[in-house]
Amino acid sequence: MDRVNAIYRNNEYKKLLHAISDREKDRRFCRHGLQHLLDVARIATIIAMDGSIDIKRDVIYAAALMHDTGRAVSDSAHAYYSAKLCVDILPSCGYSQEETALIADAVSNHGEGKDGLAGILHRADRLSRICFECAQADKCKWDKLNGEITL
Repeated sequence: MDRVNAIYRNNEYKKLLHAISDREKDRRFCRHGLQHLLDVARIATIIAMDGSIDIKRDVIYAAALMHDTGRAVSDSAHAYYSAKLCVDILPSCGYSQEETALIADAVSNHGEGKDGLAGILHRADRLSRICFECAQADKCKWDKLNGEITL
């Protein structure tokens, strides 16, 4: 998991996490900090393993760690900006051009629930939220709240 740790140690990545935290400091709903990103990574790994999907674990983790980084720039277009940030950050962390393109594509499409890594990321992103415990659930705009523990 050396490459995953290289992402976490990357100065630009750290700045993005701080920017997201600053942007969301007064947010009532779910936040998009490191805990969320790691939850998505772990759930996505389980989904891939359960489905016998052959994707390297550190590629799944990279996609999960990067999928919301664009929120440092924009909430509504965060997937677009997150994909661009993949191209800026991942090569310096040891990811090949092919892996970076795969991750950037999944990150760009993680809101749509497509197949492959994007679909895994989409499902893990949704499952990472504990809506039944949330004080803001009745005000949330999500089309489907997580009301059960499931995978």
